Amino acid sequence: KKGPVLVVPPTVAADLLGRVSNFYLRTLHKEDRAGLDYLASRKLSDPAMLESFRLGYCNGTLRQALPDTGEINDQLKALGILNDKGNEVFYGRVVVPIQDDTGNVVGLYGRKVEGPGAKLPSESARHIYLAGGHRAVFNAAAVKASPTLVIVESIFDCLSLWQAGYRQTVPLYGAGGWTPHHDELVKTAEPSEIVLALNNDDAGRIGTLAAKDKIRALAPVCTVRLFAWPEGVKDANIFFSSRENAVAEFAALLSPKTETAGEKKSDEVPPEAQPTEQGFILTYPNRRYEVLAVEKVSPARLKATEINEWLNGKAVKGI
Repeated sequence: KKGPVLVVPPTVAADLLGRVSNFYLRTLHKEDRAGLDYLASRKLSDPAMLESFRLGYCNGTLRQALPDTGEINDQLKALGILNDKGNEVFYGRVVVPIQDDTGNVVGLYGRKVEGPGAKLPSESARHIYLAGGHRAVFNAAAVKASPTLVIVESIFDCLSLWQAGYRQTVPLYGAGGWTPHHDELVKTAEPSEIVLALNNDDAGRIGTLAAKDKIRALAPVCTVRLFAWPEGVKDANIFFSSRENAVAEFAALLSPKTETAGEKKSDEVPPEAQPTEQGFILTYPNRRYEVLAVEKVSPARLKATEINEWLNGKAVKGI
């Protein structure tokens, strides 16, 4: 039978999480290079980035530095740093601290090291977060003075863009990982433009549409642009780690489409698409089109085709 749940006071939790993060930071740069080598394989090795975000690595040595029992152990278990057996939850992972507006560490993201240096079995989760739910938006402090906000799907994507000079970037916590803290950031930062650059897959496209709707409700006057990664590129980290001139290419892709003589400027607001039994309906702010198919197409197939073409097509890049 388990005893009462231990509640760690916020000030104590902030102190402990800060100390744990510092320990993992030191571990990243020690003789065990598994964490640094993995980050290098993902092209995330910029010293300024590593220092700014205080990335660390968990190789199991924190447990050896703690007493066998006692209050600190109980508190670390309550916070989700240690499991019930006293082992480190983030073992074998690169660890990224998540800070609130005051600079306190309120969360941790763990990315499993894969390839050379891997310590975890292949079936273990690639991504984990500190127990207790998300308590802040990663890198939120950097975007509050910027007119443009870029939103990506993961923390590693955010780090890739930060290295490339796009400091005004924040991640979701997965394709469906929009939180109330993202709501608050959009409302308080008041950006004039938000670029949604989520993953180039089905989950990312669905998450993009959901995020767009949330932004429109929170900031009706804000311009929302849907960024399409090139064909064959899943996300920001893959883009920047697989191209020799990635920074220049990204800048060109991100730039609004130039209007040429005689060319009608594309609508700033993308259409809302709704499948019907005979085709689909495209609704713009000031007009509506109904398209009827020559032969009957299943709504499920039409939906998938329409979303894929819409989000990956040339029209989206000019939004």
